[in-house]
Amino acid sequence: MYVEERPCDSLYYAGLDDERIQTRKALLEAQERYYGPFTRNYLWTLSNVAEDQLQKQNFEESKTSYLRVLTNAEIHSGFDRAKTRFAALEGLANAYMSRTGLIHWPYESWTFVRAIEKTG
Repeated sequence: MYVEERPCDSLYYAGLDDERIQTRKALLEAQERYYGPFTRNYLWTLSNVAEDQLQKQNFEESKTSYLRVLTNAEIHSGFDRAKTRFAALEGLANAYMSRTGLIHWPYESWTFVRAIEKTG
């Protein structure tokens, strides 16, 4: 499974969006079969797929995916749980802000600060 995960990283850094999106979806399905829906690898890939959905302006799908990450992260503890929940909450915030037009894809780091600056 590790060998299948590395090309997704490469496609992300290469900026090949369409190929990356398809590869991540396929990886997510393979991870769910191999690891199950509660492992960290699966949850991180699901959050990446949710970000891809947001990039394609599929707000409801993105929100559903981030909520699933948030829910499934509950079985973890400590730093793993906190890190995964933070990523899901940040993704949900970005989805809602994109939906309202406060931010647009591709968004930069510090999106919350920029969105607050825009609203005054």
